Amino acid sequence: MAVTTMTAAPEVPLISLRRSTPEEILHALSTIGFIHLELDGTGISQHDVRRAFELSTLIHSVPEGERIGALKDASGNGYFGMKGSLDERNPSKVDLKESFVWGRYSSSSGQTETSQNLPVSIQKHKREIVDFDHKCFEASLRVLDSLSEALGLPRDFFRNTHEDAGSNGLAMLNYPALDQPPKSDDIRAGSHKGKYIRELFLDILVLTA
Repeated sequence: MAVTTMTAAPEVPLISLRRSTPEEILHALSTIGFIHLELDGTGISQHDVRRAFELSTLIHSVPEGERIGALKDASGNGYFGMKGSLDERNPSKVDLKESFVWGRYSSSSGQTETSQNLPVSIQKHKREIVDFDHKCFEASLRVLDSLSEALGLPRDFFRNTHEDAGSNGLAMLNYPALDQPPKSDDIRAGSHKGKYIRELFLDILVLTA
């Protein structure tokens, strides 16, 4: 009879930008690949996180007819459709979600902020979305500052090479309920590579109080 040995999943470390050493952050990201990042030291408050979820709910509650003026643009902002796949081993596996991306712009063309439209009913919340976007970008740069230190580089080394805020986008995702239970190996958002600095250091980080 075959005996299957179960290997315990590695524990994702809890990291604080105030209390953890740069070496601890580097070790976590170079071994586990993920960190639970405490809000303390990021510049993001628990209120900011709660409000971001509220705004995301509002954005994804906008009727289809009102979304027409805020669909995906050339910079990769706006509403995306319900289909998508993140699993590079099996591109046919659907990662069913809808997305609204905000914040990308072309600084090389002289832009200093995104020209992405918001639905009419969301326009009054634009300042809140912009502010949260900026806070998330700054938090990602603070993680890079720690990595620079851990590698013996000037603290602002990676910050200076990733300071183009327009190349990053804030994605607000909505995963709808499934009509039927998933297959045993279906985790929806499958294995994938991160392409953007915020995806690497915020989308995959768990912000905790």
